[in-house]
Amino acid sequence: MLSLKKLINNHILNIRWNNILKYELFATIILVSILFFGTYAIISSGNNAGAGNDFSELSLQKSKEPIKKAISKAKKKQDLEEKIAKVRVKSGDSLSSILGKLHVENYDSYEIVKAINKIYLASKLKVGDLVKIHYLDISSDLKNKKIHINKVEIDISDTKRLVINKALPGSYVAELIEVELFSKLQVKSGKIKNSLYVDAEQAGIPAEIIMEFIRFYSFDLDFQRDIQKGDKFLIFYETFYNSEGDFIKNGDIIYCKFITSNQEFANYKYTTTKGSTLYFNDKGSSVTKALLRTPISGARMSSSFGYRKHPILGYNKLHTGVDFAARTGTPIFAAGSGTVDFIGWKGGYGKYIRIRHNSRYKTAYAHMSRFAKSLKKGSKVKQRQVIGYVGSTGRSTGPHLHYEVHQNGKAINPRTLRAESKVTLKGKELDKFFMHKGRIDFILQNAFAAVKL
Repeated sequence: MLSLKKLINNHILNIRWNNILKYELFATIILVSILFFGTYAIISSGNNAGAGNDFSELSLQKSKEPIKKAISKAKKKQDLEEKIAKVRVKSGDSLSSILGKLHVENYDSYEIVKAINKIYLASKLKVGDLVKIHYLDISSDLKNKKIHINKVEIDISDTKRLVINKALPGSYVAELIEVELFSKLQVKSGKIKNSLYVDAEQAGIPAEIIMEFIRFYSFDLDFQRDIQKGDKFLIFYETFYNSEGDFIKNGDIIYCKFITSNQEFANYKYTTTKGSTLYFNDKGSSVTKALLRTPISGARMSSSFGYRKHPILGYNKLHTGVDFAARTGTPIFAAGSGTVDFIGWKGGYGKYIRIRHNSRYKTAYAHMSRFAKSLKKGSKVKQRQVIGYVGSTGRSTGPHLHYEVHQNGKAINPRTLRAESKVTLKGKELDKFFMHKGRIDFILQNAFAAVKL
């Protein structure tokens, strides 16, 4: 009986011990579950939304709150991703007005401007300056727009940028940094259908590049009379961008070509060993000539060089120049650099200027309405400098410029003028130019092989 009693007692003890072990094991499982699942729920709510990892039905009450908070934080984080507003300053804009349009708080706007004024006057912003505002949209609804400024960047020049960072709540710090620019090459081509300017613009060529192109060829071509439909052009030029990919500016023309029905003109940008950057034709002569064929922009040629019936005197007389009809007050340029050797009234020519360019050439300009200020006999002038304005003084039937070119004392036809290049490369300099020309030709033939005239 005793042995049976001991056996029963031992059995009861074993049961109790096993139950204790079970309870301890169960408690351990619960504890581990709380620690493990609570943590996992937070992770999954951030990284596996909608993946079926839903632990909200577990009887682990402490894990529910972290899950809700994590989901809420994830939603907020998603909604509050930083945005960047890019604005080009327009006429009448100020930094305050730009920030106001983005619903920046007046206090923040004031503090941002105050920070800038410590190193640069915000009022000096120019039309075209790029302003970038980095912000978070913390609006509660569409009607009550509210944003949180992180940073403001203002490109005040091609290579200088103002950066305004948030320091403490409600305060900002500004600094001026250097901006690195990256070059991108562009090749555009087209065919004359309407006018050079219109067709080049339609080919996607910027206005300043078109005007530079026209200036190069103004020594060899009269764009109003020498250009015909079907003529072709090609321009190879640089553009510059910052590290964020924002366009900053157009660079120089590297190479350009114009093909007429009977001639081809190719020009290359080249920097000489003396540091002068000029444009040369394919033989090494500079594009810039000693004299312009047309010393006025956008005018219509109303009378050519040669014998004609004089419109006032009524008999045939040698017309010793070319007339360009234009509005009174249109600027007139010096055809070349030189010295004024006559300025004043000259009979039927009215208000008249004559410029001596060298021992061979002189140019004359008649019927002006007025002369440029401070110009007098003996004044030094540069090519393309404004010397006076179109008028109808003297023996004239209407406002126009009468333009003459004298070679060795004799009037010649300005339209057939083939003035000398200002610079002609020789020797080793010419060899270096030909090497440079070869590199440009190689780039055009390979990198831009698809661009054809």
